[in-house]
Amino acid sequence: MRHGPWPAAAGTERSAGGAEHRRLYRRHRHLFPLRDRVTRHSLIAIPALLVLVLLPATASAHPVTEGLDPFSAGLLHPVLAPNQIMLLLALGLWAGQQGRQHLHWSTGLLLAGLLSGGTVAVLDEQATLFPYLPYLVLSSALALLTALKLRLPVIICAAAALLAGGLTGHETVLHARLTGDGTIGIVAASLAILLICFNTGWLTTRAGKFWMQIALRILAGWLTALSLMMLGLVVLQTP
Repeated sequence: MRHGPWPAAAGTERSAGGAEHRRLYRRHRHLFPLRDRVTRHSLIAIPALLVLVLLPATASAHPVTEGLDPFSAGLLHPVLAPNQIMLLLALGLWAGQQGRQHLHWSTGLLLAGLLSGGTVAVLDEQATLFPYLPYLVLSSALALLTALKLRLPVIICAAAALLAGGLTGHETVLHARLTGDGTIGIVAASLAILLICFNTGWLTTRAGKFWMQIALRILAGWLTALSLMMLGLVVLQTP
């Protein structure tokens, strides 16, 4: 079935109208001070509010999971620990933006890192907790890569996933002394967060919707700002 020129002409007219609207808005932006002010302030206020919310948890260094069974404690620990959840969010969003191959490597090596980090914590009774710096540096770097939409080789994603898994497994097992069912909970929660964030990044990138890609990069920018703010607080509090 052949169509006349009208549908194409209508689409062209809509595109031209949208371009003209954007051009007029840029030219007369000073006439919309409230809209610009709200948008600009929201980009600053949201990470600041998140810092205020997460600061008490940062000061306590670890979430409270006493009174729970080992599986529930392991399941909740990566979710309630600010450094761990931010690192897993950044890793998942960036790997999802990269593609399926990055998912395969990041999932496998995150699991390997969790098990190896937990094993080291169990075997070495004199081991000490890693400071917040490695978590925040890695999470801010991965979130910044997502915001800039930079594509890197799979080996970089694999190394980041292995390091993230090692840090998470080591800290959780060493602090909470979770073994057995607790380890299963840690692995399940970490993989679930990674897969959810990966699918969010992957579907957003592959959907072809420009506004969705912009929203993903704004989210990554907030995560970068939050990581850097917390990193600054940790550096200032370090004696």
